[in-house]
Amino acid sequence: MLFHVLFSSPYQQLRGLYLLVDFFFVLSGFVLFPSLPQQFKGLPTNVLKFLTTRFFRLWPTVFGAILTSMAIYFLHKYQVTHTGGVFEPDPNRTPKLIFAALALIQVIHVFSMSIWIVVPFWSLSAEWLANIFYSPLSAFKRSIGILFGITLGYFLLNFGMDHDGLWIDYMGPIRGYEAIGRAFIGFGLGLLIRKYLFKLNILINLPMLIVSLILVIWNFTTWQNGFTNIYWAGPLFAFLILQLSQINISEDSIGGKTSKFFGSYSYGIYAFHIILHDYYSFFFRDIEPGATLAQWNFFLIKKTIALLAFSVIFTFFTLHLFDKPAQKLRKSLLSNE
Repeated sequence: MLFHVLFSSPYQQLRGLYLLVDFFFVLSGFVLFPSLPQQFKGLPTNVLKFLTTRFFRLWPTVFGAILTSMAIYFLHKYQVTHTGGVFEPDPNRTPKLIFAALALIQVIHVFSMSIWIVVPFWSLSAEWLANIFYSPLSAFKRSIGILFGITLGYFLLNFGMDHDGLWIDYMGPIRGYEAIGRAFIGFGLGLLIRKYLFKLNILINLPMLIVSLILVIWNFTTWQNGFTNIYWAGPLFAFLILQLSQINISEDSIGGKTSKFFGSYSYGIYAFHIILHDYYSFFFRDIEPGATLAQWNFFLIKKTIALLAFSVIFTFFTLHLFDKPAQKLRKSLLSNE
């Protein structure tokens, strides 16, 4: 959220925060590893259960966010046309592209313009493809399948970086082969460190935590080098997550309760903040041209608070209107198998 808020601000040195998407991919693999099939026995059934669970976890918020995006879009259209303005229709909201966004296939090259409906969903699209891809590979012994996925991810990333230059220069490495490659690399590395967490304990200590933080912060500062930092972002984040895995927070502490709340709402904040960001000037007063740094600071704080607050509100309604009924249906379907 802060990356999108600060993107057009004077704080250009923070544009390297786009790498946090790679952190998300690694963390996702780390968290989901126990849910993935661990052996070939019953593999088709276990893959189906895993993907069904992921579908019901992801799609209620996808539906709620795209519905919200379309509603605000038509509300904006109504406001402009009824105040004598000229409304320019968004060519990226055709039925075909809306369906592509709903199906989470916007990361695929031919459907990439559907990214504009809810931009951050490119990473969710890549994540979903990684879930599908790794669900049978995780069953291979000696992590052969996972290692194959990581290797393929680097091949896809390199191919995409070499052949998608115009899009990357304009929007970054967020579609096609490069986006899928980032997901395959990060998700696979997350699976590896979770699988071998016990054996990797020897590498976990305070000095290593400090080193991992320094390396990650350094990588944030290298964004001017044409996105080359995404090649090693996954390994650096995997190293950091490995260190952080040993930090325990009591569930009953203030930190634990705060973490639990944001854990429940983080997905919704991720989904809704960009919609509200794109239409911020439609609801609130935007920054004036030629604003001073002090004015920028006040505006950025105000905008961040507003996006966070309204994202939490939209997430609350999504959880109750879409997610809870979907989870009940999921439990019913899986219990009947």
